Amino acid sequence: MMIPVHAGTLERRHSAAMERLYDQLITELMQTFEEKLSAAAEADGNAKQNVRLRRELAAMNRRVA
Repeated sequence: MMIPVHAGTLERRHSAAMERLYDQLITELMQTFEEKLSAAAEADGNAKQNVRLRRELAAMNRRVA
């Protein structure tokens, strides 16, 4: 037996489902963006360390030469 559903009820259910989906997508997008920022900061730190290590190596090479 089918239970009739009022169009307004169906529309509210659809709207609520779409809001949940939208919230989930926004949350995942923000999380991904935070991970991207974290990776960029880590890469920047690695680049700075790389420059420092290269300078130290060049100084060592000058002392040895």
